[in-house]
Amino acid sequence: HFDAAAAAPPLVALLGHEKPAIRAASVAALARLADDAYTARITQMLATDPDAAVRGAAALALFRLDGRRYDHARTATPDVLDVRDAKLCQLALSDPDAGVRWRASYALFGINGRPRLSRIQPTTVTDDKEPLARLFTLRGLRALEGDGLVDPAPLQVSAWLSDPDEGVQIEAARALSLSGSPEVLADTLRGASAALVRYSAALSLRERLARPDIDDAARAQWCEALQPVAMKDASPMVRREVAAFIV
Repeated sequence: HFDAAAAAPPLVALLGHEKPAIRAASVAALARLADDAYTARITQMLATDPDAAVRGAAALALFRLDGRRYDHARTATPDVLDVRDAKLCQLALSDPDAGVRWRASYALFGINGRPRLSRIQPTTVTDDKEPLARLFTLRGLRALEGDGLVDPAPLQVSAWLSDPDEGVQIEAARALSLSGSPEVLADTLRGASAALVRYSAALSLRERLARPDIDDAARAQWCEALQPVAMKDASPMVRREVAAFIV
């Protein structure tokens, strides 16, 4: 059987290795021990290591230690988690390496303990030249809104529907599913050039129209207005999705 306790000390020692590749591999391996007692040490690597590959590996390691998809015991204190979240936010906003920025955003959207992703302002992220950084920030805002912790409407998520990257447009459409404007989603459904963006808008519009603030009369009007899309959209998957929520 693998002895995680015996494996940890040499891995921690290798965090000070002169070669960045060794430090990055050590950070990743330490996270695989599934013990968030190492959260503070990995956060330190995230904040201080001069090599972008190590900082990126540390961001993903923090996600692995406390990600929603991982099921293991957690022992890190709230103070340690607060420092972790603050450092991840700092790197998501201002790290000079685009790969580090998107990995920090990815970690923030996926970690437990309620990340502080809402501190990242869209005007800053929209200026980011790395599409993945914008994409994961949008995904994170959607996760936070789903937990009732942030309303993306004042964050002007709809402005990202015109992002030059198709993946960001898709995430923007999905981020509007809870409180976005049905009009904006319908316009995207009718007018977006990419089929996947239109499909995402259709999914979000279906969820949006199911929300309690939309009454039956308004739902009926939207269903009638979108019948031409169900019949004439160039994409079969878009036609199927729109027809399904009309029915």
